[in-house]
Amino acid sequence: MADDLYLSIDFGTNNGPGTDDGKTRPWNGAAPFYTNTSIWVDPGYDKAEVGRTTTVKVRVSNRGAQTVPSVVVQAWLFEPQIGVWTPGTGLPFVSSGSTDIPPGSGTLSASDSHVVTCRADPDWVPTQEQLDRTKAHMCIIANCYSDEVSGEGGPAPADIGLEPATNPRQGQRNIALVKVQQAAASEPQSVPYYTSPPHTEPGPHGPYLRDLLITSQQVAVSNVIGVSELLALANLPEVKVPEGGFAKGELLLRTSYGTKPIRPHLAPMRFGLKAEGIPDLGQRFRLDPDERERVPCHLEFHFGEGADVGSLQIFDVTLHTEKEVIGAGLRVIALVTE
Repeated sequence: MADDLYLSIDFGTNNGPGTDDGKTRPWNGAAPFYTNTSIWVDPGYDKAEVGRTTTVKVRVSNRGAQTVPSVVVQAWLFEPQIGVWTPGTGLPFVSSGSTDIPPGSGTLSASDSHVVTCRADPDWVPTQEQLDRTKAHMCIIANCYSDEVSGEGGPAPADIGLEPATNPRQGQRNIALVKVQQAAASEPQSVPYYTSPPHTEPGPHGPYLRDLLITSQQVAVSNVIGVSELLALANLPEVKVPEGGFAKGELLLRTSYGTKPIRPHLAPMRFGLKAEGIPDLGQRFRLDPDERERVPCHLEFHFGEGADVGSLQIFDVTLHTEKEVIGAGLRVIALVTE
């Protein structure tokens, strides 16, 4: 019985295969599971583009010593959200035919033999109306399995919640990248997303709704940019990757007066939340998923003081009960541009 396929959460760390070997779940590494670098959209990486046929790319890793035959990859595009996810609410993509996955994780090349292309049927060509709701950012969840090898998973049911935090053959990429002009860096910025509440819990007197709360937490980073952020930023046309930049965690921002280094800005940020029926961050509330399956939300943030061109700030938005995080969070990367 095999159990070798997985979607490496931090592939590319130190310009190599990363630290995730698919064995530890729930994942407890430095990068959150919802910033999985083995998943992206093409073209755009994290941001879909209007009028261009869009596919999903998934890097499938194999920790065994033998090639795993007949691997199929499913993927779903979602508008950015936090909470619970089911395949039936996303735009489905699937690999055409099956692929043999050799041992290892391959190289950083998008044409590596470990990278599988998934397409919608018919092809998905984003419209401006679709992308206006999300600032063009997409959340992607993928599931891989073998049609031939026992113990290598299977298709994900449409009405069962996906489990990218605990299932190594599933992965998630939920990142929004916000560009802020320096002239507006002192003004509040908005990130649109949805909150999807969990199902009711069984109790001695029937089903009941749990108390929930939403938090936004600034990510404490060093002067080295993480691999998830590097890959997202490197796809911006105004960003230049210097020689050895990925290995060193360094990027440059093109401006009208030359290039400036992109550097994490560690000053404290301020946050607020606007959503019908949900109070501000950190305050308890209840949502009935039968009445409101998805709640539109706007997370407002203020850059920390002294943010110059090239300043980078990172934060996560998550849905909680008193004891645990519900589903996946949303990572937001904010960059000050000219």
